[in-house]
Amino acid sequence: MSVDLRSLDEVAGALLGRAVTLYPGGQDVCALGFRIAAAPGGVRLAASARCDWDGYLQTFDHGQPVDLELDIDAAVVALHPDNLP
Repeated sequence: MSVDLRSLDEVAGALLGRAVTLYPGGQDVCALGFRIAAAPGGVRLAASARCDWDGYLQTFDHGQPVDLELDIDAAVVALHPDNLP
């Protein structure tokens, strides 16, 4: 499963309470794959990655990559193959 990485920034930013721009796998890769499993009322999305981040936003107080662990339960409204709405 792939996810628009701007959404990832919004989720991580909401959890941290400040603006975040993350680059999963580094700025040359910038891709994150999620594992999907059934969850009560929907699906569970899980991912782990080492991320670079945008130093301009000063999200973190060091210049090292950060380890990201996401485990999100989401309600499923509809699933469509390919690019259907």
